[in-house]
Amino acid sequence: MSEEKSSENTANTFSFSDDLKSKFSNHDALAEIEKYLRNYGLPEFGLDFRFPELNKQTFENLSSDKPDLQEIAVILVQLRDNFRFLYSISKLKNKELVATMGSALEHEQYLVYSLNLRALLEHSASQLFLSKKFSKTFEQLIGQGNKTKISSKLEKLNTFNSKLYYGTRFFKDEGLENAINVMTMLQELDNDFSHAMRAYEFLSDFCHPNFGSNILFSKGCLESHGGPTEVQLNRLAHKLLSITLYILHLKRSTSYYFGTIGLNIENVIFRATHDRTNLANLFVTDSQNFTGDGKTKDTAIYFYKARSKHDHIKMQYEYLSNQGIKSERKYLSDSDEVFLYDKHETQKGYIWFKSPQLQQSFEESNWEDKI
Repeated sequence: MSEEKSSENTANTFSFSDDLKSKFSNHDALAEIEKYLRNYGLPEFGLDFRFPELNKQTFENLSSDKPDLQEIAVILVQLRDNFRFLYSISKLKNKELVATMGSALEHEQYLVYSLNLRALLEHSASQLFLSKKFSKTFEQLIGQGNKTKISSKLEKLNTFNSKLYYGTRFFKDEGLENAINVMTMLQELDNDFSHAMRAYEFLSDFCHPNFGSNILFSKGCLESHGGPTEVQLNRLAHKLLSITLYILHLKRSTSYYFGTIGLNIENVIFRATHDRTNLANLFVTDSQNFTGDGKTKDTAIYFYKARSKHDHIKMQYEYLSNQGIKSERKYLSDSDEVFLYDKHETQKGYIWFKSPQLQQSFEESNWEDKI
């Protein structure tokens, strides 16, 4: 790939050459690779990573008469800070793997392509593995009011975090952990996405030192020795692109689940700052009590028991689902000193919702009086 092409890639405008596009009929796979690189591999969730400022706000907003809640909030903030690193490095690694795949395709380096595609699948497995662990733990904590039990589960989650991302079979430095076997994570992935393990086994056959990798590396040069013809090699390259399309679609889902880890941690931390929060309801989503009918901005639906911005958004979609309404599009339509106004575009017209303007001010004001 030329320096000009590389700079385009860096500028997030990656595109394959016309020669490559004319060579392969599977333009869907090529388009997915281009799209992936333009989007940097992981979805943006609006996570606020201004951690020193946020941490200061969080601790200032925690009621001093709830020491147990304060202690749990400290662990949650540590968990969130750790996730910041995991999210950032995963995003960069994903992009690097797919960028190398794009370059390898341009240069017909199918062995390099297969190695990176297999690594991408392994990273997808690790993301889903961690996501399911977080989800299961948070579900187990619903209604739990014992500080020791909550603390124990969150600390185990932190340890699991470390094992997954600081795991190694060789280095025994302080802070490193025994690695989790990648096959364990791939099996978990296969339970949710059929054919994931089959795709991994297929790619492994072309990464190991055997006939498969020799085919890819020879680029058809073994034809005189009974090896594949150029036509057969191109057919194999098309097969790799089909698997690529499957893996990138799969990865879109695992990346989404992975990104929501940060949102869920952040949501619980914000709940902790609400004056109605205690240990027993910290991990509980409140009931959908609301005012308004959503027909206009002035009568926007307001979930007055929600204790965080994330809870407000979740309740919006749950409300629409309960009404048999699908949101075609949601956008921030207006704001004032007190509220943010979200407008959902639906088949039944626009539906308005509102939520508090400043998350950290929940305990400072009685929002019910401002409806």
